[in-house]
Amino acid sequence: MGLFYTSVVLRGVGLDSALDHLERAGSAAEALRLANDLVLVCDPGLECQHPGLLATTGAGLSAALACVALVVLNHDDDELAYWLYARGELRDRYRS
Repeated sequence: MGLFYTSVVLRGVGLDSALDHLERAGSAAEALRLANDLVLVCDPGLECQHPGLLATTGAGLSAALACVALVVLNHDDDELAYWLYARGELRDRYRS
């Protein structure tokens, strides 16, 4: 059995701004700083691994925080997908 995970990495936004947005949205997600302008968002609601929900979440965070969002899905180490958003606009995507 392989790994299952999802992640959302934001670039160009501060941790405090991301946390404030998540709190205002009533999200159960948590966020932590990876580097000066990188924030990892871990949302238990995304662990269902629904591609549409992942894409919508990434687009929404990117638009609301005026940043870049990279959303990644790994399903059982058999499928890898990502969506890249800049200010809410889809810029790139991949699904194996």
